[in-house]
Amino acid sequence: MKNLSKHTIVPKNGSDQWNKFSTLLSEKRTLSESKDVLPFFKCSIDLSLLIGHYVPDIRIPDCFAHEFEIYGDFVADLVVGNSEREQYLLVEFENGKPDSVFKKKTKKATPEWAPRFESTNSQLIDWFWKLEDMRTTADFKHTFGSSEATFQGLIVLARTWSFRNRN
Repeated sequence: MKNLSKHTIVPKNGSDQWNKFSTLLSEKRTLSESKDVLPFFKCSIDLSLLIGHYVPDIRIPDCFAHEFEIYGDFVADLVVGNSEREQYLLVEFENGKPDSVFKKKTKKATPEWAPRFESTNSQLIDWFWKLEDMRTTADFKHTFGSSEATFQGLIVLARTWSFRNRN
């Protein structure tokens, strides 16, 4: 299994990388996961680690891995964590096409989950199952610090975003 790399976030770099990602989102209607999103985040380590702030228990992310192989069966696009707190976030990036999350049924007022989203959600469940299955191994303890490590999952869609300042 791939090891996690240690890294200390440089806030200025994270801010610059966020601005570059914002520009990328505004330049393309839909981003490709393999051609746009994954290569961008591989080159944007500080922004990758900042994703860890979606999990409050991580507090200050200090380790990461892109394309993290989970015991030969699965690959997470990104793992971010706090090695001292043994808290980790597994991330799957998706392209964010208009029909990636919901599909509209003609006779229903509410949309249904799209097959792509259901598949991605199932992928996260598979990751958690495999990690739980391997929890007692020496490799798990070496990679995540102890058998008590905890995990969260996040699906990131490459879509346009907006930010409003409440001032």
